[in-house]
Amino acid sequence: MNNITQKIIRPSIHKLKPGDLLMIYDNDHNIYIIIQGIVIVNKLFSNNERFSSDLIYTGHLIQDIFKQDKSYNYCYELSPIIKTYIISIPDTSNYLDRSTIHSYYININNRPSRINLLDIWVHKKIHNRIIHLLLLLCEVTGRSYQNSIILDLQLSYKLIATITGSTRNTVSRIIRQLEHDNIIKYTKKQIIISNIFILSTYTLKRIV
Repeated sequence: MNNITQKIIRPSIHKLKPGDLLMIYDNDHNIYIIIQGIVIVNKLFSNNERFSSDLIYTGHLIQDIFKQDKSYNYCYELSPIIKTYIISIPDTSNYLDRSTIHSYYININNRPSRINLLDIWVHKKIHNRIIHLLLLLCEVTGRSYQNSIILDLQLSYKLIATITGSTRNTVSRIIRQLEHDNIIKYTKKQIIISNIFILSTYTLKRIV
């Protein structure tokens, strides 16, 4: 990086576990890099409503999500679903060419590291949104065990409800039905999917 001056830049590392939150406000112009982990990105509006925009994971770079000449009625809330490490590089616009960081980072990290959660909203029915979410998580973090796929993560009913635009009670009812039909097994620290093909073609006939 050729444009670094003698100004010392001291990044910090955030160690987050499920249930923790990292807030990014509109006056925060730091650079964040997910070293390891999986995070749900929520927009938290001034009226306390939340909207989940992205699922980001190992290798993702967060930069310039707020423009300095605009005002916003929301901030960002980073909610990890597994143990996550995020490096934060202070706002260095006066000392470091930010595009250099971005170009350097992109060159060494060519893997996808972001999923747009808006894709879930193509489904009208909540149970289809939940199934879509589970299938996305299988792609990101699923590991095979015998005939099942195991998701080693902590995904609360409340967070699922935020992601899918539902309520905690509705999510609880749908998860219980999926468990009753032996499609998944849900615990606080794991979700086990018995058969991903059955899950992808599953219809909840008893839930409106």
